[in-house]
Amino acid sequence: MYGKLNELAILNVGCNDATQMEKLIGRNFKELYLVDIGIRSLQLAKKSFPDSKVLYTNADDLSDIADNSIDLYLSFRTYNSSFFNIEGSISELNRVLSDNGAAILSIPNGYVDSDGNFSHGLKPHSKDYVDEAYPFEITGFIVYYLSKCDFKNICILNSFYEIYIYITR
Repeated sequence: MYGKLNELAILNVGCNDATQMEKLIGRNFKELYLVDIGIRSLQLAKKSFPDSKVLYTNADDLSDIADNSIDLYLSFRTYNSSFFNIEGSISELNRVLSDNGAAILSIPNGYVDSDGNFSHGLKPHSKDYVDEAYPFEITGFIVYYLSKCDFKNICILNSFYEIYIYITR
């Protein structure tokens, strides 16, 4: 995966409107796949990246993407969603990632309430409180499933606002 960005097939799962992709990679890619479950998000993403392939699907069903075809898999602040199947999504990540591929995932480590106050942690699904340990619990699940798929290089970085997981084959 050590090529230039413009030589890579990149997949962004949970792309939203793709504004983060513009800041992260600009127009430097060989192929760009944008995946989301929001139709409006994908419409906006397609306007920003007209040459991209947009897929209205869940991360645990990337059947429109060929095996071992993705060089860089990105997913920011998505794996903590209540709509997310972590095990199935990791299985699909494992299937589509190329032999020399890499992935970067992030889990938010903070919650902003309706008054704009920031608290470390996240609200667990269907709970009314912010749990400081919950982002690390999600990270643990992700690392567990990555390990089951025999990923050997799993790195974790905890920043003030997010937990990043970086993997390579």
